[in-house]
Amino acid sequence: MRFRGGHPALTNPATHSWEQHVRRHQFQQVERVNDTLTKKELDAVRLSAQRGRPLGDDVWVESIATRLNLESTICPRGRQQIKSQQEAPIKGG
Repeated sequence: MRFRGGHPALTNPATHSWEQHVRRHQFQQVERVNDTLTKKELDAVRLSAQRGRPLGDDVWVESIATRLNLESTICPRGRQQIKSQQEAPIKGG
């Protein structure tokens, strides 16, 4: 008996459209990776790398930081600012 064809995934015409979709998606990913970053995107990447914080939109970053106990990476560095006398609550009053 002679072997004809190959693996069904390779000979099925329906799979070719899937393969084309995958190739197109991969090409788009490569284009995105090779694109130049805007100043805002570059600043976000630098901040993420310097602080070890997740990179993404604010809501996602906050939820992931909370889940992974990385809250310190999303807080500003240094001590909290001391409120002026006008803003501070009055003691004993």
